[in-house]
Amino acid sequence: MCIGTAKSRLPLDEAPDFFNPVILGRILGINVNKAYKLAKSPGFPAKRIGKKKIIISKTGLMKWMESGQ
Repeated sequence: MCIGTAKSRLPLDEAPDFFNPVILGRILGINVNKAYKLAKSPGFPAKRIGKKKIIISKTGLMKWMESGQ
């Protein structure tokens, strides 16, 4: 399965309220590596749970996108 292709894109309104970077990649149309890099970047609305798990909220993503960062 190729993440980020038009075939696997996920509209934001169909995304769950909380998701991981794999789903973020599908929403934004970017590959998994870029999604993880974005999720770890300063100012991006992601929370780390434990050492490895990263969670993004749909509301936080929408606010971040509206801010134009």
